Amino acid sequence: MSKNVRLYAVFVSCILHPIAGDNAHLIQLITVQFFLNQHPFEGSSLERIRAPVLLVHCSEDIVYPRRHAEALLELLHAADVDANLVTLEGAPHWGNATHPEETNALLYEFVMSGCDTSKLPPPPEIVESPFLEELARHGLVEGEADVEEVASGCVKL
Repeated sequence: MSKNVRLYAVFVSCILHPIAGDNAHLIQLITVQFFLNQHPFEGSSLERIRAPVLLVHCSEDIVYPRRHAEALLELLHAADVDANLVTLEGAPHWGNATHPEETNALLYEFVMSGCDTSKLPPPPEIVESPFLEELARHGLVEGEADVEEVASGCVKL
């Protein structure tokens, strides 16, 4: 077990357990166990991929360095998979949460590059989450905090 995984296990036990209570085992399962059970990608499994792949690396990610994404890209190419790697500049790990506009633009461009756009309607001007009503029932107040404030720890949820 790597030093980082051991440190994270201590973090889960000492910090998250008091918060999560009876659900701490679930946090352990989906975090520490996920990393402990990782296996290298095998070419035979990658060869089954038939759709284009877009790897998005967040430039400020301290969990996964870019070299990991580059290594995966090489494996995908070796398996004859149409894959590309792009960088989400200035984004940390979970950059899709801190940089949603940039992430959505990358994903939109990627999806649309494989579509016959002549038959598609124009995108809507405003898109709202279908979960806003449910989130409001659990205490979300629109406009109260933005993702960057929450991610920086300035807002307590």
